[in-house]
Amino acid sequence: MQRERTNVHYRIPREPVVSSNLAAVGYCAETRELDVEFTNGDAWRYYEVPADVHREFVGALSVGKFYSRQIRGSYRGVPLDRVTGEPKTPQPGADGQPQPVQEREP
Repeated sequence: MQRERTNVHYRIPREPVVSSNLAAVGYCAETRELDVEFTNGDAWRYYEVPADVHREFVGALSVGKFYSRQIRGSYRGVPLDRVTGEPKTPQPGADGQPQPVQEREP
């Protein structure tokens, strides 16, 4: 799937999945980025995900179980902003240096 560019940002198109916890999944083979959207509206982007892992993920009998066992904790992930769909930018700390986003993977 190709990503859609808006200005300098892009969104990876997502396809709905059948799951009680996950709402949709998107993948960009060009960048090996996987977006996972949850039923609560949160979304995460995972990096360096091989295409075969994406294929197995969307073809799994339980995408929720596959996510928990094969994606979460196995690939570097960052939360996405609900408005822009882009990775959240770390906020500067008291010293002016960016601080890590303090969010926990779902």
